[in-house]
Amino acid sequence: MIDRRDLPLLGALAGAVLALLLLSLAWGDSRIAFLPALRDLLAGRHSAGAVI
Repeated sequence: MIDRRDLPLLGALAGAVLALLLLSLAWGDSRIAFLPALRDLLAGRHSAGAVI
């Protein structure tokens, strides 16, 4: 079970993952499969193959 002392570490880990996803969105990195679909969705172009 998750202890309250682990929450700052888990928050930092989640923040790092989110920052990496946002950076790869900004750089147009398409190595992660859902990022192009997310970029299209955020740009208002709804693609049929969106994973989200």
